Amino acid sequence: MATAIKIDVTQVQATAKALLRLDQATLADASRRAVNGAAQRGFDKARQIMLVGVNVTDDYVKSKMDVELSSGASKSEAQIIAFRPGGRRANERPTNLRQFGLQQLQAITNWTNSGVNTKSGARLNVRSKLENPRKPGATLPFKKRVGAKQLGIALGRKQAGISVEVIRGQRKEISFAFLAPARRGNVAGGQGMLAFKRVKGAHKGKGKLVSLHSLAVWQMFRHALPKVIPLVAKDLEQSVVEEIDAQIRKVVNG
Repeated sequence: MATAIKIDVTQVQATAKALLRLDQATLADASRRAVNGAAQRGFDKARQIMLVGVNVTDDYVKSKMDVELSSGASKSEAQIIAFRPGGRRANERPTNLRQFGLQQLQAITNWTNSGVNTKSGARLNVRSKLENPRKPGATLPFKKRVGAKQLGIALGRKQAGISVEVIRGQRKEISFAFLAPARRGNVAGGQGMLAFKRVKGAHKGKGKLVSLHSLAVWQMFRHALPKVIPLVAKDLEQSVVEEIDAQIRKVVNG
C-alpha cells in the first residue's frame, strides 16, 4: 500500500505574493520604531544605572540629558545625549554642590546683639567703633546679627559650612563652603542659591567668590556606558526582529 503526501502550494504562493508588498519604506518604518523604542528604554535604563551610587535626583539627571529619536528622513538612528559645558547646548553649566543633598550647617554667633560674647561672656560697647580685624588701625561699627531667613538660619546663629552627599551613604562636611545667591557677578547663568568658597588674595576684601562643583551628569553617563551599551544592543536586536515579524504577519494575514 502506497503512502502519499499531498502538498497544496496555493497558500504558499499567496504568502509569497504578500511578502512582496514588504517594500523598503515598510521595513524602514519598522526599523525606526525599533530604534526609537530601544533608545527610549536605553535612556531610562542608563539613568537607573547612573543613580545607583550617586546622590542626585532623577529629575536633575533628565534635565541634563535628552533622547533624539529617528525621524526616518534618512536612516534609522537615535541618540542618547548627556550635555556638557561647551557642548551642543548653549549655557550649559557645571553641576554645583547644591544638587547633592546639601545641608546647611549652623553655629551660634560669637556676639549677641547686646554685645555679649557667647563663649567668654565678655562685653563690648556696641555703640562705639570697634577695631577692624582685617585692617589694622581702622575701625568698624558693630554689625547686628540678623540670621539668614532664606537659609533657615535664625537670629543669633550663622553659617558654619555645608555638608553634601555626592556618593550615597558618604556625607561630607565642608567647613569653608557657604550658600549665596547666584548672580551674574559670581557665576554666569546661575539661579537660586549655590555653594561657594572664597579665594583669598584673588580679590579685594574677603576674596573672590568661586562656585563649587562635583560629579557632572555627563561624567556619570560616560562611566555607565560599558553597562548600558550591551543592554541597548540586545534590546535593539530583539526589537528589530519583533517589529519586522509584526509587519510580515500583518501583510500575510491581510
